Amino acid sequence: MSACAKLCLAGCFLIGVGFIAVGILLPGVVDGVMKDQIKAQGTMTQDNVGLWGRIPGETKMFLRRDFYFFDLQNADEVLFSNATPRFIERGPFSYQEYQEFLDPKFDQDGNTVTGQMWQYYKPLSDGLDPETKVSTLSLGALGAWGQLKGAAYHQIALQVLATVYTGLTRDMYFVALAQGVSQQYASNRKTVEDNTFKKAGVQQSMFEALWTDPLYGWSSYPTIQFWIIASKARGTDDPTAQILRRHFMLTPLVMNNLLEQMGQWIDMLETIFANHYRCGDPPKKPCSRNYLAALQWTSQGITMNPPAGAAKQISIFSNNITLSGFPEISYFITDYFIPNINSTDIFKTISFSLEQFYQLFAVAEDGSGSTNWDTLLHIGNLQWLFAQGQRYEETQNLDDLKDVMERFSLDTLEHTVVLWKYVLYLARDFAIQESQGGTPGLLAVGALSTQYLVQQLFALGDYLSDTLLSNWAFMLLKQYKVDCKTLFSNSIGDLDPDVAKTPCERNFPDFSPRDIGLLADICLNPYGNTWLAFQAKTSFSERQLLELCDPELEPGLVTLGWTIDFTVSEIKNTYECTKSYTYCTPYELGVRQWFNASITRSVPLGFPLPVADSVTAWNKTLFSQPFELYTFLQKFSRRETPIPFENYAAAAASLNYDHCLNSLVVPKAFILYKNGKEEAAKILGVNGNPLPMLDYLRYIFIKLGLFDMGQKRSVSELLWGYTDPFLAYAKALNPLQGGDPSLNEVISLGFNNSKEDAAKFTYTWRTGKDDINQVRQFVKINGYDYVTYNFTYFDGNQSRSELRSPWKNNVPLAGTDASAFRPGLQPGDTPIAYVSDVYRGGITSIDNSGKTISGVSTIRIKLDVSDIVSSKKNPENDVYYQDKYDGFINITKIMLAPVFVSKVHFLDGEQALVDAIQVQTPTGEQVTPNREKDELYLDVEPNSGVTLSALENLQTNVELAGDELLWLERNAMIPVCYVKRTGNASEETVESLFGPLKQGLQVKALSPIVGPLIGSLIILISIAFFARAVRRARLKSLEGEYRYKLSVDSLRQL
Repeated sequence: MSACAKLCLAGCFLIGVGFIAVGILLPGVVDGVMKDQIKAQGTMTQDNVGLWGRIPGETKMFLRRDFYFFDLQNADEVLFSNATPRFIERGPFSYQEYQEFLDPKFDQDGNTVTGQMWQYYKPLSDGLDPETKVSTLSLGALGAWGQLKGAAYHQIALQVLATVYTGLTRDMYFVALAQGVSQQYASNRKTVEDNTFKKAGVQQSMFEALWTDPLYGWSSYPTIQFWIIASKARGTDDPTAQILRRHFMLTPLVMNNLLEQMGQWIDMLETIFANHYRCGDPPKKPCSRNYLAALQWTSQGITMNPPAGAAKQISIFSNNITLSGFPEISYFITDYFIPNINSTDIFKTISFSLEQFYQLFAVAEDGSGSTNWDTLLHIGNLQWLFAQGQRYEETQNLDDLKDVMERFSLDTLEHTVVLWKYVLYLARDFAIQESQGGTPGLLAVGALSTQYLVQQLFALGDYLSDTLLSNWAFMLLKQYKVDCKTLFSNSIGDLDPDVAKTPCERNFPDFSPRDIGLLADICLNPYGNTWLAFQAKTSFSERQLLELCDPELEPGLVTLGWTIDFTVSEIKNTYECTKSYTYCTPYELGVRQWFNASITRSVPLGFPLPVADSVTAWNKTLFSQPFELYTFLQKFSRRETPIPFENYAAAAASLNYDHCLNSLVVPKAFILYKNGKEEAAKILGVNGNPLPMLDYLRYIFIKLGLFDMGQKRSVSELLWGYTDPFLAYAKALNPLQGGDPSLNEVISLGFNNSKEDAAKFTYTWRTGKDDINQVRQFVKINGYDYVTYNFTYFDGNQSRSELRSPWKNNVPLAGTDASAFRPGLQPGDTPIAYVSDVYRGGITSIDNSGKTISGVSTIRIKLDVSDIVSSKKNPENDVYYQDKYDGFINITKIMLAPVFVSKVHFLDGEQALVDAIQVQTPTGEQVTPNREKDELYLDVEPNSGVTLSALENLQTNVELAGDELLWLERNAMIPVCYVKRTGNASEETVESLFGPLKQGLQVKALSPIVGPLIGSLIILISIAFFARAVRRARLKSLEGEYRYKLSVDSLRQL
């Protein structure tokens, strides 16, 4: 072999070895280059904010949110009849999601970035109309009920103390005056009729009613006190005066005369009070209500020391036939504290001064709570008091009450113990009645159900009184074919027919029942506001207006006065109203409609309004929900329970302030019924089974007290915000009555923030500069390195907002926002994704089922099921209050409502909750959990850690659990909506961002194969060529030897 051949073979062999070496070493080199490139591109900097801080941004990522809502078909049946919830799933309602990281600020080293994330949405044309209305349960109502039934002692105490204060400063004053009037001036019926009724101008036919009326009669002090309240207001336009005037159909002049007489009696009584109770030196006239209240609270000095002729009473509660308690602190000490808590001698001498009452019950001039730090009528002070008091309860060490003694300027520590026990008693024993099985929830049911029962009942009576009269009279005029012009001509004797046209054309061009109602108001209230306004418009004289309303002016003619008089009589006869009246009182009409709907179900033929089971059919604006007991029982009655009232008298006997209209009687009735006691029916004033009435009171609480637990709203409202009526009501309510000015009355399920809203929340991320494995990891949110939420509260002086942990302990922030993870992910890793919607970081799992996107392979990241099981299966979830259901994340504390988040259609949730509801598509197909459709996942390019595709399926649900209000046979999880949040990188984006990476990955993947293969092939060829050269050289050598041998042999032969 020549030297040249040898060199060629050696070179080829080395080239082959080189190829093998490159194939082995190149992936490492490429990997290093790729890591450098990934770090360069993946590190968050100001220059590449378009990549990491904006969507679509430079990535052109299209994020889509498709919302689907569960349209609840049978809310009332679920709440009141234990029906299975039925839903129709409606959607998608589609939006594109946009994100912008505002005002990014990097730290000095560029290792972290801080700013605000602005996230907003724009509707897509391929989705359903977002103005579509769906029915669902009200988060506001359910949240309110949760707060009410979980109310703390100090919250209950504030309302009870405010009630005691009102009872002492207002109610006791009027009761004392009423007792004085009844005993001193109105004890004899004949004297009152002759000297008061007749002189005031009351018609003799009304004497009986005015004296014996069960609500407002003059025969007893509980009912005559309404006249005293009206008289003290000194005006017939006072609401109480209006109620009395309408009830007895009194003219303004007669009403004013009666109130004037009552005022004279009150003036004389106040002089007596001023002297008897020594209201000053010399006595002041009249006594301050605050002074009388202080006297009663500190010593029962009013009821135990009445003026001459009045009977002693131990407490302001002495005349209440259904309730008992110790509202005065002096009464509490002698009859509760000493017998039940501590009977040592030192406590037998304790008393409180008038000045201490003024301090402890200080209020602002507008009647709201004082901002003083030493008043009991202050939610912040009471919360502090209960914290100190509970510590004393645990230690029984008097020294633990020293701060309380100093703060409230009490004389001794023993005084402090008494005051603490008094406040605790009012909340726990008097109001809640805890020892008997009472709860804050039942107390709330009693308060709100009776409040709205009273409001609706009296509004119903007034409405029916006006509506029946105006529509009945209009019907009568139509029957007689009397139009507006004829009516005025018939009614005013000397009115020219042409002149009669003027008021009709100017004031009553359409002449409807509403116009008849206006004319009736003129006639029934001569010289009232409507009378005077009409006179000014028409220039009618006083004589003409009196003729207009005279029922006997022109016998045989259909006049306005005759029409009104005849209509009033017809209404009374039709509905068989009480004989002692010449008409049906508004109250009686209201009660008759309430207990058997006899008004709307029994109207004459030709009546302008339809026959109906509820007044809601007549006026949905005033009565948005069917309010009547009759309507409720027709729809929701239990078969085994009869209607609780046989007739009007029985219903009226129950609807008073001793029974169903008493806010403390109602919770007591629930307690007695729960304990199986028959006394529940007795204190409600019903015969037989009290269950129908208790069911009805729950209905009123839900429908009116909470403004209804069911609601129908547009998808747009539900997603982007609506004002919840109950929350708005509670926000505006006086804190002493349970109001909370800190409430946010706007509820939304979406997160369409404004820039101003976004600026309130600050995020700090790691940029990956110092360690690319930490890229996009959360460092802080709003300055905290643990999970927080915005907690608002009212401290008694102002609304405050602060960041608090939503969980049992401070949970450190961990994970990324799932748009990127650390580079180099592989199956078996468990990266953490922080989901801000649920204030949780979730552990994930990885498998190789990810899609190939534009030629780039991905791995699939899924939520690990251990994150959503209950703490019974995964104790680590106990910190998240996740102790009830598998498959549901509990965010009740954050939402102030029983809200739980799950996978779509309860995937991986408890089967019992899946079975507890029925969901259909609009075409009637059953919907059940589907692993392929309802799972949530991220498809991530593993080398860079960048998410290329995502499907986030999360469902919002509200828990409907059985309790003292909701008498459910089983708990249910009510789905509200779910979102399919999808994001896919475009092929252009993938190619632009991952083109070099794809090439590097290809080189990395091929070089270990191609390099060694080519190198081995070259080496093999070199070896083959070398072997051939050796063989040829051997053959040549043999050939030479053979030829030599032949030549030798030839020579020998020669």
